[in-house]
Amino acid sequence: MADNIAETYGQSKSSGNMFDAIRYAKPLLVPASLTIDKEQEDAAIVYKDLEELIEILSNLQQSDKRAIWAGKALEVAKNYSVSKLQEKLVHYFTK
Repeated sequence: MADNIAETYGQSKSSGNMFDAIRYAKPLLVPASLTIDKEQEDAAIVYKDLEELIEILSNLQQSDKRAIWAGKALEVAKNYSVSKLQEKLVHYFTK
């Protein structure tokens, strides 16, 4: 619990997987209940339940969609470069 807000692992908080997805330019595989950064949405594969997760993974295994998701993840990762983050921080603190 932080600031009297109950947190549920995998729903309202996660481990370092978000940062790893950016660092290694990989798509995120996340439950629909987990709130993610808007900038990561393009590279997020979102599922609502186990059945949908199984279907998504099956479709990824049987198609060329993995390359498409890899490209999206790379584009998202570029938004988190040092220079991009510095620009955002400067803009944020000079408002």
